[in-house]
Amino acid sequence: MTKQNPSALLMRLASSDLEPQALHRFALWVERVGPAAFVDTVMHLRRVSEDIVYSKSSSRVRRFIAGPTASTRSSSVSGAAAVKRVEMLLKNELGLSTGVAAELLLSELKGGVGDLPRDSAPRPKESFTRWLTRISRTVSPSQLLHVATRIRNGVLHGVGDWPLRVTS
Repeated sequence: MTKQNPSALLMRLASSDLEPQALHRFALWVERVGPAAFVDTVMHLRRVSEDIVYSKSSSRVRRFIAGPTASTRSSSVSGAAAVKRVEMLLKNELGLSTGVAAELLLSELKGGVGDLPRDSAPRPKESFTRWLTRISRTVSPSQLLHVATRIRNGVLHGVGDWPLRVTS
């Protein structure tokens, strides 16, 4: 990106899932701290992230930093779409509270998926969408959607559709 053309950076922001309020707060923060502090912060974060990538961190951290693998990229359900659909199924269609929906999802995921991180429970004041997005870094979007669909169908019809196949 050249100094005269901020289009590339603006396109990156436009392709993010940041809400307008978050973009507004970010712009106000940049204005408050000034360009020099902003650049210093970005460069510091770049160095820190490189240190993490090249350190002897756990394989889970390296996988998270590396992003989705070819097999998860080719998934028919994107993470953002799965999160929206799960929220619609559990909160909108069933009318479950955030706490109940999260508890049911966690219970089903732990039974079917198994290896969830210790901090997979919703954090205080964390929105359901943000929590689902965090969980979808560990659980594939299709598994997340599958479990939510099973919960929905179980509540509405009293039975589950099909068992979750565990893949290793």
